Amino acid sequence: MAKYLAVLPVDPVNDDKYYYRFASDGETFEINCKFESAEYASRMDSDGGNDPDWYEIGTNPGLVLLPPS
Repeated sequence: MAKYLAVLPVDPVNDDKYYYRFASDGETFEINCKFESAEYASRMDSDGGNDPDWYEIGTNPGLVLLPPS
């Protein structure tokens, strides 16, 4: 069984702008998303992560995530 999530969730919109992304360094993890609602968009700036355009959460919200290829 996976330590955190067995499968990364898929964003309901799941297009070039709205999708989840994930990173792990083997010890810590980070999951990112973009909020579609303006009501929650301000949380992306104050989540403790290093990218103001994404909502970052996890045990290490400072991991560097590459864009999907």
